[in-house]
This record gives sequence, C-alpha cells and structure tokens, in this order.
Amino acid sequence: MYNVQSRIAAVEYWRKAFHLCGLCIPLAYMYLPENIFLRLFFPMAAAFIIIDLARLRIKWLGRIYLRVAKNLLRDREYSGPAASLYYLAGSGLTIILFPKQIAIAALAVQTLSDTVAALAGQRLGRHKIGNKTVEGSAAFLISAWIILAVYFGREPLKHFIPALAGTLAELFPIPIDDNLTVPLAIGLSYVILF
Repeated sequence: MYNVQSRIAAVEYWRKAFHLCGLCIPLAYMYLPENIFLRLFFPMAAAFIIIDLARLRIKWLGRIYLRVAKNLLRDREYSGPAASLYYLAGSGLTIILFPKQIAIAALAVQTLSDTVAALAGQRLGRHKIGNKTVEGSAAFLISAWIILAVYFGREPLKHFIPALAGTLAELFPIPIDDNLTVPLAIGLSYVILF
C-alpha cells in the first residue's frame, strides 16, 4: 500500500514540476511579437495533440510515448488522452477567444494556481470534495486572486470573481478536464463582468 501511495505522490510532484513548464506559454505570449508567438504555438500544440491521440491507436508510438512520459501520467492517462492535451487545447482556445491581456492572466493562473492547489491539497488537505480538497481549492482561490490582482495592478477586489470562477472550474467534477475549463472560465468571467 505504501509503495502505491509513494508512487502516486512522486508522479504528482513530477507532474506539477512539468506543469510549471507550461508557464512558458503565457510568458512567450507576453514577450514575443504576437505573430511569431502564434506561428510557433499553434503548430507545436497541434503536433503534440496529434501525437497524444495517435499514441492511443498506434502501439509502437504508444510504447515510446509511455517510456518517455511514464513518470508524468496518471493511471487513466495510459489509456486516454493526457492532461497536457487538454492544457494545450485550453491554452489555444483561451488565446483565440479572449483579448491578449486576459488570456495571459488566465493561462498564468491555470499554470501556477493548479500547482499551488495540488501541493496544498496533498500536504494540508483533510476535507474532500470529490477527488479535490477544500484546502487545495482555497489555495487555488487565494493564489489566483493574488496573480490576477498583481498582473492587472489595480482594483484587487475586481479580480475576486474571475479567481472564484477559475476555482469552481477546478473544483467541481465535470467530465471535461480542468486544464481546459479553468482558463476558459476565468476569461469568460472577465468578458462578462468587465
């Protein structure tokens, strides 16, 4: 039992470390000329999504993929799409649907607050809601609110509702991966409210 739990914990730490690499998307979007960023991001994201889907159908590709990514995958991702597929799809949709400043903020929250929530939930989590913890969700909300308030730099209370929207998208067990729903919920809340 201990070995299974320690393997799950190790996978989650590696996943969150890898997840932080996703911060390169909003940073590149912020600092690169937009036309260059879009020409780089969308082909690379599409290539990864195609590879992730193809490895589920092509056995030799699946074996290579699993050899490379075995320490990053949850059990359900061995036979289904990886969370990174949803992360890239959510990033792409957020970039397409929302103004640049909102997209950057939503993607930064998705990357950083999801990591904070997972680590807080693992360390401090005592009260479960589905497969999440109240403590992890509180950490997500607080970190999201701080990120949004610092990024936009004014009227901190104005950013609580988008932070809450992202938190609820992360917390509630809906059939769509939260890597897709969180940045969309944040972006949509900004568009509707402001």
